Amino acid sequence: MLQTTGLVSPPPIRKTRRPMAREVQTHVPPKQRTVGSQVGSWLIRLLIVGALGGGLWWATEQKNEMDLSKTYTETMSALLKGYMGCKAYWYAQGPASECTQGLVSTFYGPAEHNLEFKVLDAYSHSFALRAMNQKTGRVFQIDNEGKLYLDVKGCLVRVDSMKVSTEELDTLAQKCQ
Repeated sequence: MLQTTGLVSPPPIRKTRRPMAREVQTHVPPKQRTVGSQVGSWLIRLLIVGALGGGLWWATEQKNEMDLSKTYTETMSALLKGYMGCKAYWYAQGPASECTQGLVSTFYGPAEHNLEFKVLDAYSHSFALRAMNQKTGRVFQIDNEGKLYLDVKGCLVRVDSMKVSTEELDTLAQKCQ
């Protein structure tokens, strides 16, 4: 038999539902808009549209700047490719050999189709190669030492960096005037 110790178990907990308090519904009339609040909301809308338009304009300008900078870098890179090709040719054939226009054109692939090249001097001691970018009209030149120049109406200005912006090129061009 089961013996009890005198402790009584608590009664089972019953889940009861409390009645919910009745909500009082009140009617709040809509806010009356004043002329000042209407002007303020239109002003905010106008500012948002202006900011979006300005941001779009700025992004477009930055993309155009990057495209031009890339074009100039590609032009100077192509000149270096022509210079290095002629250096290899002179190494193999001797410095008295001519690195002609026809030979220089074999160094370039289809990526340089927007460039017009002209060999100004074909010998190793006085080599000069010019490239005109047909998109922008800018003319760059490289000499027998591999130095890059911007040609502004016959005036050569040394370009020290392969990555130049249009503002930097405009500043260099003003040195010639």
